Amino acid sequence: MKKWLYLLFVAISFPVLGQNKAITIALQKATHDSIRCRILDDAFNATNNYEEKLQYNQQLEKIVEKNNSNSNQSKAEVFLLYKFLYLNNYGYYYQNPKAPDNSSSLKYYQQSLLIAKQLQQQDKIAQAYNNIGYVNYKKNNCTEALINHQLALKLRTKIRDKEGIAQTLNNLGVVYDELGNYPDALNNYFSSLKIREELKDKKGIQESYNNIGNIYVYQQKLEEALKYQFLSLKIAKELADKQSIGDAYTNIGIIYIDQKKFTEAIKSHLVSLKILEEIGDAIGVGGAYGNIGAAYMYKGDYQKALENYFKSLEIRKSLNDKAGVAYSYIGIGMTQLEMHNPKEAKKYLEKTLQISKELNIKRLIKYSYKNLTKADSALTNYKGAFENYKIYVIYRDSLTNEETERKSLQTVMQYEYDKKEALIKEETEAKVFQSKAEKKQNQIIYSSIIVFLLTILSIIVIAFYFYKKKQKTEKLLKDKELALEIADNERRRISADLHDDLGAGISSIALLSNRIQFQESMDDVRVDASNIIENTKKVSQKLTEVIWELNSEHNNLEDLLLFVQKQGNDLFKETKTDFSMLIPIEIPDIYFSSYERKQIYLSVKECFHNIIKHAKASKVSCKTIINEVLIITIKDNGIGFNVNEKINSSTGEGLNNLKYRVANLQGKIAINSSQEGTLITLVIPLNKN
Repeated sequence: MKKWLYLLFVAISFPVLGQNKAITIALQKATHDSIRCRILDDAFNATNNYEEKLQYNQQLEKIVEKNNSNSNQSKAEVFLLYKFLYLNNYGYYYQNPKAPDNSSSLKYYQQSLLIAKQLQQQDKIAQAYNNIGYVNYKKNNCTEALINHQLALKLRTKIRDKEGIAQTLNNLGVVYDELGNYPDALNNYFSSLKIREELKDKKGIQESYNNIGNIYVYQQKLEEALKYQFLSLKIAKELADKQSIGDAYTNIGIIYIDQKKFTEAIKSHLVSLKILEEIGDAIGVGGAYGNIGAAYMYKGDYQKALENYFKSLEIRKSLNDKAGVAYSYIGIGMTQLEMHNPKEAKKYLEKTLQISKELNIKRLIKYSYKNLTKADSALTNYKGAFENYKIYVIYRDSLTNEETERKSLQTVMQYEYDKKEALIKEETEAKVFQSKAEKKQNQIIYSSIIVFLLTILSIIVIAFYFYKKKQKTEKLLKDKELALEIADNERRRISADLHDDLGAGISSIALLSNRIQFQESMDDVRVDASNIIENTKKVSQKLTEVIWELNSEHNNLEDLLLFVQKQGNDLFKETKTDFSMLIPIEIPDIYFSSYERKQIYLSVKECFHNIIKHAKASKVSCKTIINEVLIITIKDNGIGFNVNEKINSSTGEGLNNLKYRVANLQGKIAINSSQEGTLITLVIPLNKN
């Protein structure tokens, strides 16, 4: 899904000769071996034919080694530089996408690093570390790749090589991406993009858009992902870069699958496949067949899905592409699950898990456990299914927790801020220049006034046109205004909640903190300290609830139940009451509005608080049942209470609030209480659309 840029060659100013005959003549006319070396290195860079590349580099090696053995000290450094180049060229040659040999490539890049250090040229050392990092990534040795790229970044920063810095930041992003560390990946991608925009590097910008779009896919921000992929495709077409065009169509197809636009997804992947076959990208072709298989699987055409997955598997095995093989296996396993063949599915899923653990591909490990849960459930191996599900949850939470989202958002906001700041700086400089010009020639002022008046006149004409058009869309605008008013009211309500709840708590903490220093009795100090701790916990809990409430990513049933379970555990762990909450393993993908989600949570929270304050219970259990409705039962073994008396009394405000919240959700509530305990049942209708 990603495209890398590597500065594998040193640019030497010399005309590139495109034909073998012309190169032969140029070599014969050259008056010195150093010129012949330059001609051969340029020829290596100019051709896309890997056999020609090998021939040119072998000739270059022969000339360099002859001169290194015979040259005096003054000429030795020149040919030592060309030795760095031919070793570097060999490393690139063995990265041939049709038949990559990572071990040979790594060997030559490591030798080039030794020569670069001997030359004491920091740009060459950085280049060598960059290339070694690339091969380590290809060999799935991400830890070493990170070390190599960080060394390259340090050197390129020291010598102020902006283009190289942007490239290395991008490479670091790719490695973090592979490790599932999306905040650090996004941070490096945006840092690289910022520099490339300053340099007006269209190719680099296209690559950054592509990689940023991929991260948004993993985070399920599909509209943002699609925006960046279409930006990437537009630049790739402007550059006539077939490889990048193919990559962009691949990524757009993957997003269409997530959006359930399967026909569009198949079309995109077929375009990508055709391009990748034309340019001979065997690894890309294997991936394209896998993506086509995925689109057919989600579309429900399982035979075509398997046909394409097995084509993908065959190509990836022939290339020894372990990560690709793992992705083909999981696709076959998921298809077998859809065909109700859990035993066959489990065989492929276990192969996926084995390879993904070996390569430490976290998102693939996560999906392996998720689908193994389904396979074991279908095979009635419920214990195995439960164990797989627990591990899946661990990997899922590690990749998509709130802190990860916060870091990703901070990166995007910082990028947007820096971009706006740069624009403001440019505008300020332009105004200063304009001011100086105005002092020299007053006529510019009069011209500006005329232009300004014409602009105002144009604006008036355009405004009148749109005013007439606006009359035809009056109802739509009113609806939008109403939506904005509702959103504004919600922001004010949240602001009031923060002021009332957090303000009181923080003021109390400040007051107690001030008072504690004047207490003479240690018992009084302990009481105040205990109160500070209690108020701090309340403030922390309220902040957690507000953050959760504001994040629309949680507007679904699964996140709601997981949050209720977490908050219940946090509330009761400070008491002597034993709390447990069971939620189903399979939770349907059901949407709630932010308002509905909050009302359900507050209803359950009200029940929990009442138990803690009044029930004197030693055990509380909460269960959920999902059918046509959501049923939440909360049971305790406390002292119970008279339901009718409590509702009708002045102290029954909490229960009345509970009934009011559930009624607003078109739901029902039942309360049964005795001396043996209380059972509360909440029934909430579900919108499965």
